[in-house]
Amino acid sequence: MLPVQKIINVETGQGKASLTFTAQWYPHITAYIKRTGGSAHSVVLQGSINNVDWVDIGAALTTDGILTNYVAANGYIWYLYYRIYITTNTGGTLNAWMGAGGV
Repeated sequence: MLPVQKIINVETGQGKASLTFTAQWYPHITAYIKRTGGSAHSVVLQGSINNVDWVDIGAALTTDGILTNYVAANGYIWYLYYRIYITTNTGGTLNAWMGAGGV
């Protein structure tokens, strides 16, 4: 298991990406997103093999909660690099943490 890392720290903007989380060989990724204040947000988990080209994984999250790299139709989708992309954030402050584990 990799240590949990804070990848978004009191972000008020939108159209921005979090810090990059490197999953190494661990196949299971979980991110927790927490909004304080504001009226709405939308964030999506993204993965990349080269830390340059990013692909959305699963559906966007519009409430506090978790995002994972498990998609029901496909199972676990593994990438070396992960991040959270903030598509919208209306007046709130976002924080997010990410960790990885599994074998």
